[in-house]
Amino acid sequence: MSHNEYVLEALRRALLPFFAFSAIRIVSRHPFDLLQDAQSHYPLLEAIKSKDPEAAQKAFEAAWAEWLSKTRSYVSDEVGDAPAQRVNRMAETHQIRERKGQKQS
Repeated sequence: MSHNEYVLEALRRALLPFFAFSAIRIVSRHPFDLLQDAQSHYPLLEAIKSKDPEAAQKAFEAAWAEWLSKTRSYVSDEVGDAPAQRVNRMAETHQIRERKGQKQS
């Protein structure tokens, strides 16, 4: 990890609540394939290992998009649109924060 306290804090604030909400909801209703989940992280790990920031960013964005798509479908299929709208708002907030962070760099 980069040991950047600002990155770590931003990830805690943006992703941890979103991930926890989604993970609890999904795991409680759908079987969780741990092997498939681990394999989905492989491209990101390889990009980090090879010290290729562009590949790491692309791998993260692809994994994030896949996870977000699955999460949205699971949440909206199970309990109607209200939770799915919350998930969408949380994702949009994350994307806005990401764009602001990129502009400041």
